[in-house]
Amino acid sequence: MNYKKMRKEVFIAVIIVLIASLSSFYAMTRLMGTKELYHNTTLAEDVTFTSNWQEIDISGLAKIERDSQMVGFKLKEPYWVDFDLGELKSGTGEIVRLEVRLVTQEGKIYPTYFGNARGKRLVSYRPETLLEPGEKLEKLQFRCDVPFEAESIIWTTYNIKDMK
Repeated sequence: MNYKKMRKEVFIAVIIVLIASLSSFYAMTRLMGTKELYHNTTLAEDVTFTSNWQEIDISGLAKIERDSQMVGFKLKEPYWVDFDLGELKSGTGEIVRLEVRLVTQEGKIYPTYFGNARGKRLVSYRPETLLEPGEKLEKLQFRCDVPFEAESIIWTTYNIKDMK
């Protein structure tokens, strides 16, 4: 047996199978499209949080299009998220207590809770109860016991079934 010739033929066969697989994957994604898991909308930029209730108009921006929603805050330094404890912290380690509420056009208030963190600078708050499809959000209200700043406030929606 000529092992060099056989090794070369196996190598060529593997390359052909690899090219065929990649071509089929490309064709499938072109035909089926790719699904965007998260839909993000920036609600505000350069926001300063204080102990007084503040609100921003989110009419038409924060839509209830999917079955899960959250409000994200991209923190400026030196503030960060302690994911293990589910807390925001200042540069000195002081706990920062943030309260966030969503208000519909009908005046219904949805309190939120610490939902998760993505990295050390992005924290998300989720409504305590499910938002009803068709409800129209009008305001985002927030206050904090320690003044701090966020680069941006982001509205994120996604479908849980798409996360699998």
